[in-house]
Amino acid sequence: MRNRGFTIIELVITVGIVSLLATAAVPSAQLMYQRERVRELPAADTWGLRSYASPPDDPQPGDDVYDVRSRSSRSGLNGVPYRDW
Repeated sequence: MRNRGFTIIELVITVGIVSLLATAAVPSAQLMYQRERVRELPAADTWGLRSYASPPDDPQPGDDVYDVRSRSSRSGLNGVPYRDW
């Protein structure tokens, strides 16, 4: 009689497929987690305005808004702080 079970090839293929799916799912899960964290940021406390008259290294708000910058201390998925983007 033949023993009914999985062969080593079937198990290797199954592990390969599962690892491929996990490789695709992990970055998506990280991105969803990061987007959820961004939604939780209170908008008034984390965004600053920069006017034309203010220098880039010392942004100040003004009547002529030139740029919007982040004042958050958090970092993005690439490790760069939001304020340095």
